[in-house]
Amino acid sequence: MNHVLPIRVIVTENDGGGRSYIGSDGAATGTHVQPNRPTALTDIWHMAQVPTDPAADGSASADRPFTLSPQKDGVAFRIVQFDPMTADDWARLDSREVFESMNASDDHVGGELSPVMHRTSTVDFGIVLQGSITMVLDSGRVEVSAGDVIVQKATNHAWENHGDSTAVIAFILVDASE
Repeated sequence: MNHVLPIRVIVTENDGGGRSYIGSDGAATGTHVQPNRPTALTDIWHMAQVPTDPAADGSASADRPFTLSPQKDGVAFRIVQFDPMTADDWARLDSREVFESMNASDDHVGGELSPVMHRTSTVDFGIVLQGSITMVLDSGRVEVSAGDVIVQKATNHAWENHGDSTAVIAFILVDASE
């Protein structure tokens, strides 16, 4: 990974009188860089359950163990940076190691369509913020670009950047486990 894009996180709160103010303003620190793949996942906020307590601290930090999915009944908000990969990069990729590093070995399905094909028990809302990227599904591939919105409903999927510039997607992951 050449450079992880900085992400500024501003969190608002209410004081004792119900007036809003900035509770924190700083750089996101909960970034997980995948091994053997130029991808950085930056956790912004976690909620233990929905509905949630707005006063709860859901901020992500480097001290928190990274997991691909939110906790049961929870929600996770993250920004993912996908740098381009060449055919040689894909040939050298150890996809099992990528998913082990995210505590998500059970979510990895791999296969012929994409070595990073996976399925989580989540409904994911994705907004492409920058660039373009290929979304791989069992039925084929679709190119998504800045401004596109994806609703991924616990399906097999993968993300591949075969272009020449970085793609950035904001994801809100909602637990859908039974």
